[in-house]
Amino acid sequence: LVYRGDYMVNYCPNCGTTYADIEIDHVERVDPLYYIKYGPFVLATVRPETKFGDTAVAVNPKDDRYKEWVGKEIEVEGLNGKFKLKVVGDEFVDTEFGTGVVKVTPAHDPNDYEMSKRHNLQVVKVIGLNGKLTEIAGKYAGMSVFTARKTVVEDLKAKNLIEKIDEKYTHSVSVCKAGHDVEPTILPNWFIK
Repeated sequence: LVYRGDYMVNYCPNCGTTYADIEIDHVERVDPLYYIKYGPFVLATVRPETKFGDTAVAVNPKDDRYKEWVGKEIEVEGLNGKFKLKVVGDEFVDTEFGTGVVKVTPAHDPNDYEMSKRHNLQVVKVIGLNGKLTEIAGKYAGMSVFTARKTVVEDLKAKNLIEKIDEKYTHSVSVCKAGHDVEPTILPNWFIK
């Protein structure tokens, strides 16, 4: 059986192509880790510009701090107005990372994409193949990822939605052979079963 379906890929907006996992490199980088207020939660992320594609927040179901929230819906103050998110319990969430709460952006993170399949979450693309934010982002549409990140952070600060920033967070970033940041995204692929 040959069939076509959506799949999470490593896409380089600069090169205009996808790369297999074995074709990308991982570089260690120091970036700010932003602690953002999401309704009753505070969560840590290095990618606040993807927040327009969030469809849930996740906690570890064994984490006593958040057990009561699993399965509920929360209302969150955002940059484009209030929006609702589902709270899911997922074993993938590391209780030791940040605050133990993560935002789920299924269209732009491989782990979040897998979580979305387990919890039947909506997938919202907020970054286009040109590396710019889509119309989903409202006034941030058309901005490059890095420009949007700076602007989103300034606006989150202005709305008192950032609790703190760890300026020296070390993490691994996927890059193509030319050294450009790779953007995880969902594209149609051919499969053989």
